[in-house]
Amino acid sequence: MATPAAPAAATTYPAAELDRRFYAFTIDRLVAWGGYAVAALAAWWFLLDRGRTGAAIGVIVGTVLLVSLVFSLLLGLRGTSPGRALLGLRVVHETTGAPIGVPAALLRSLVLGVAALPTFGFGLGMLAWTAVMDRSGRRRGAHDRLTHAVVVDVRPAPVVVEEVAAAPRQVVNLTAMRLVPTPPAAVAPPVVPPRASRPTTPPPSVLPQPAVAAAAPSSAP
Repeated sequence: MATPAAPAAATTYPAAELDRRFYAFTIDRLVAWGGYAVAALAAWWFLLDRGRTGAAIGVIVGTVLLVSLVFSLLLGLRGTSPGRALLGLRVVHETTGAPIGVPAALLRSLVLGVAALPTFGFGLGMLAWTAVMDRSGRRRGAHDRLTHAVVVDVRPAPVVVEEVAAAPRQVVNLTAMRLVPTPPAAVAPPVVPPRASRPTTPPPSVLPQPAVAAAAPSSAP
C-alpha cells in the first residue's frame, strides 16, 4: 500500500533545536507546578487544616492527573502545549505530519514523568542525550521514537531583505574650481567669399563695321 504524502508540518518544517525544546519543557513544567501549588494550598487551607488528610491528598493527586490529562489532550489533538506555543514548536507524527493522538501523547507524558520524578531529572538528561545522538539529524529522543513523533519548528521563515550599497557621493572642491582659469572663447574663422569661375570658352570676336559715307547734299537744277 502506498504511503500517503506527508503534509508541510512533517516535510518542510525543520526539526526543533534542543535548546528551544528545553525552554518549552521548562515553561510547561512551571505552568504545571503552578497548578500543583494552587491545589496544594487549597487542600491545606480547606481540608488538611481541618483534619481531612485523605481528602487533601486526593485533591492534590487529582490535580496532578487532571493537569497531565489536559497537557496530553493538547499534545495529542493539537501537537502543542503552553511552552511549545510560545516558542513556535509542534509535536507531529514522523510520517504523516498530523498530531500524534491522545494515546501516544499519554504514553509520551508518562515516559517524561517517570524520567523526571523518580530519577531526580537524571532520566531527562538521558532522554536529551538520545536526542543529541540521533543519526537522522531530526533530534528525536527515545520518547519521540517510542511514540513515532518528531518536534518541529513551525515559526515562519525570516524574510531576508537585500540591502543595496549606496554609491559614494562625489566631493566637489569649490576652491579648486575658482582657481581654474576660464577657457578662452572659441573664435570663428573668417568667411572667405567664393571665387568666380573662369569661362572655359573664349568670348566671340567683334568685327569692326565699315564707315558709311555721308551722302552729299544734292543741288537743285
